[in-house]
Amino acid sequence: MSLYNILIIIVSCLCAAIGQTLLKMGVDGKSSLISAFNWNVVYGGIMYIIGLILWLIVLSSEPLNIVYPFTLLSIIFVMLFSFVFFSEPISLMQFIGISFILFGLYLISR
Repeated sequence: MSLYNILIIIVSCLCAAIGQTLLKMGVDGKSSLISAFNWNVVYGGIMYIIGLILWLIVLSSEPLNIVYPFTLLSIIFVMLFSFVFFSEPISLMQFIGISFILFGLYLISR
């Protein structure tokens, strides 16, 4: 896989993670769906759309069985953003899991 496509995948996963973080910010503590519709939710949706467009670019030129595992980067980014923006802890087991994911992605990309 080309470095260019790896970078696009990373940016796509970042967009998904940012989108998820914005959605959480938008709905956190809201009691109804109407009160949860705000700019954070709108921007979160926009980030998902940008990520989708980037993802389609990669899918057009790489095998699905190679690129799909890289969506796990979104999990890592969401975990980091949750720690930074929501003060959610990252346990030792989660850290070990992140290490396994990164090692697996390294093996798949070879």
